[in-house]
Amino acid sequence: MKKEQSGMVFIIAAALLWGIGDLFAKIGVTALGPWPAIFFRSIFFLPIVMIYVFHKRDLDIVFDKNSFYPILAGVCVGLGIIFSRFALSVYEVSLVKPIQRLSILITVLLSILFLKEKMTVKKSLGIGLALTAFFLLYPINSALFDLSLKHFYLLGLIFTLGLSTVFLRMGILRKGADQTRFFRSLMQTIIIATAVIALYGLTNLAGSFSFQIAYPAINGLFGALAFISFCEGLKTVGASTAKPMMVLATITTVTLGVVLLNESLFISKMIGILLAILAVIVLSFKRA
Repeated sequence: MKKEQSGMVFIIAAALLWGIGDLFAKIGVTALGPWPAIFFRSIFFLPIVMIYVFHKRDLDIVFDKNSFYPILAGVCVGLGIIFSRFALSVYEVSLVKPIQRLSILITVLLSILFLKEKMTVKKSLGIGLALTAFFLLYPINSALFDLSLKHFYLLGLIFTLGLSTVFLRMGILRKGADQTRFFRSLMQTIIIATAVIALYGLTNLAGSFSFQIAYPAINGLFGALAFISFCEGLKTVGASTAKPMMVLATITTVTLGVVLLNESLFISKMIGILLAILAVIVLSFKRA
């Protein structure tokens, strides 16, 4: 199997894991509220990544100027997770996930400008299908451009996650996958823990302990496995290809949200799912 094809397998696996994990993110936010859900997810996410990074590895962590790329990726993802959980507190998961895919545009543009990745006809077609799927998956009667606080959550989610993939790819190219995993996951957790303690408080956090922390814990597990797999894929797959493939996560989350959470299903959402599947096929297809 060629390196790029092998990398695509890891990207697809990451998308599926993130798609499933976001279902538990929604359940956790509903049960506990945004801040506890964010915190408990991070508590389970970080140890899993660190165990993977250091298990049977003689890894020397070196901080240098290239470390800022995964650190910036961690800052962006930490903020993105905060925006995501607050968005999930007011929107259906089958709406938030498609909105998140607008970050594809930011990732692709920055990858072409700064990583010198090529824009092929196949990639353009796949991205076009993915973005068309987004507009179909977004409810027609929703006020996308209503500048309320809840839409600020969505805009913040789009921009932070769009930037994070570019920084992550730059980190992997310059620092290697394991050091990138280390710096990114550590900074992400620091950002989230600081925000939760400062804005929510330890007293409130202690009062949220219950068996329901299992939901963000499972979300953290899936998130860690997805992140590990995504970094492995980014070794050989460009950010401008990998990011549009995350539309597969959208398909997974939307389908599970409709089936298991009884979220609304409409014709445009069904067509959007089909176009998203087609985008995945186009982006992952390789000529023999």
